[in-house]
Amino acid sequence: MIYPMHYGMTRTSVVLDEGLLDQARKRAALGGQTLNEFIDRALRDLLAKQSATKTSPFRTMTLGASDPRVELSMSALKRSLDSKTE
Repeated sequence: MIYPMHYGMTRTSVVLDEGLLDQARKRAALGGQTLNEFIDRALRDLLAKQSATKTSPFRTMTLGASDPRVELSMSALKRSLDSKTE
């Protein structure tokens, strides 16, 4: 059998759990896709999701007005800045 060459695509082999492969085949068939199309889309979606949820090296913390450690007013800011310059 002659397979058409697909620009930018590489032929490879992977080892999958039989149950996982069966599920993938069924889901591909339900979606009207080939197994290759299904795996390609699933892998792209997973990689995109992981990139979008990549953790930041910084931790953000939001303090609201109900936090007793923070006074949110211009006078409090001015007092804080003045005390730093003394």
